[in-house]
Amino acid sequence: MTRQHPGRGGFGISALLGSRNAVGYVLLGAVCIALFSWRLGAVPLMGFDEGCYSECSREMLASGDYIVPTCNGEPFFDKPPVTYWLQAASMRTFGVNSFAVRLPSAVAMLALVALTVFLGTRLFSRRAGLMAGFVLATSTLAAGLARMAIIDALFGLTIAASLGAFALAYLELAPKSMYLLFWASMGVSVMVKGPAGAVLIVAAALIFLLIRRDVGAVRRSMPLAGVALAAAISLPWYVAVNQRTGGAFLQEFIVHQNLQRAMGKDFSHNAPVYYYLPVLLAGFFPWSVFLPGAFLSRTRRIPKSADGAALFLMVWIGTVFVTFSILRSKLPGYIFPIYPACALMVARLWDSAMNEQGAGLRRSALAAGVTACALGAVMLAVPPYLQEPIPGLSRALIPMAAALVIGCAGAYAMLLAKRPIGAFASLCAGMAIFLGVVVGLGLPIAARTNAVPAMKMGRSLAGTNAPAFTYRLSPPQPQIAFYAGRPVADADELPDAPCLLVTQVDRSQPSGVPRKRIGPYVLLRRAVR
Repeated sequence: MTRQHPGRGGFGISALLGSRNAVGYVLLGAVCIALFSWRLGAVPLMGFDEGCYSECSREMLASGDYIVPTCNGEPFFDKPPVTYWLQAASMRTFGVNSFAVRLPSAVAMLALVALTVFLGTRLFSRRAGLMAGFVLATSTLAAGLARMAIIDALFGLTIAASLGAFALAYLELAPKSMYLLFWASMGVSVMVKGPAGAVLIVAAALIFLLIRRDVGAVRRSMPLAGVALAAAISLPWYVAVNQRTGGAFLQEFIVHQNLQRAMGKDFSHNAPVYYYLPVLLAGFFPWSVFLPGAFLSRTRRIPKSADGAALFLMVWIGTVFVTFSILRSKLPGYIFPIYPACALMVARLWDSAMNEQGAGLRRSALAAGVTACALGAVMLAVPPYLQEPIPGLSRALIPMAAALVIGCAGAYAMLLAKRPIGAFASLCAGMAIFLGVVVGLGLPIAARTNAVPAMKMGRSLAGTNAPAFTYRLSPPQPQIAFYAGRPVADADELPDAPCLLVTQVDRSQPSGVPRKRIGPYVLLRRAVR
């Protein structure tokens, strides 16, 4: 039976669907909904970024000022506004709560999985596209970012949409007008994270064209209309906010948040050049173990255009990974834009191996099993050495480690039995159970230490009128302001006016009348003579 070239036939959603694969798509949708939205608002906001972004969005909704972001009543120039706009819109519909501010990330990740399926189907095959969706959905970092009120899921979506559109148009798997989506998505990426989006997208496309010795293709990408479209999407807000702030926004955002951080002047996030190797291994596990084989494989029985597609995916991965490895400021989410491309490469490898009953996957599956045992051992050994102990955490870590080990062991056993589909299903099931335990058991346990007390402390401030501050909280808890429904600024020095002060029990407490103690936090009513 002759295989149809992926660039021919119907273009659009109808090209993805078919009676043979409908069950697979439904199952993938169910997995995504469960992993991305189940108990989405059950755990309070956790971490500094979730607290800051959520409070910024709440203040934007409360003030009606959608131009100048503020956090605790002060200008907040960390990021452009698209994430805040979406979170504010969600809160307008669902109320001011953790579910509402996390929902845009969950929807963005669901859209990214769907886009990955679409790209895999167009570039390789229906089976490869569907498998790529499962790979991405069951990777640890993707599922985690889908449940966090931060920008990374949306940024990953804009990068994938732009580079995916470029690949489809260049490889003639879509109309030339697809280049407009390439430029439009680039403009949106600049509104999500700033110039980093445009730099990564342009660099990946140009490096690919240089390798192909086809720089002349730039003229075919509609650059004049495209740049005008990207500028029309992104520039109006940048001009407006810079005018409103007298130039302060560009000074803080461009100089500090981008240039100085890139040069390592944000010491809290500085990390060595090899930082992203273990981050990718753990964040994309177990699929990360198959990446070397995916890069080295020379798959047979695929359309010639798929060779160009694989090269483009490798350039996409390499450009983002090397760029952020060179920059000194690092966080795990920075390299998330490579995850869709990694998922497509791994799916391409598995799709090819299906024709050989999985023979080429056995070594990688064995390596995944060994790595799962090592990761499980580390997870079980870590709790006693945590700087801040989390009571009861082992109750979650034991089934999490078991899910990893059993899933990988089952995959290896299936490959030995020449049942590659069963092996793939075993890995997906193991990761789904692992992530389900994280959501249902691990996160609620971890939240008891700081997140739940911070939420309760914030709610206790909601009905008060006196100025309120946090003082020397470690780690900082900006979500207190979100739950208080009003600014609760972080004070480096003791205020010289009467106020309410939230501090920690184990810190040297300033003078004041204790009003309430919740977990590690105490609320003081401070009177100044």
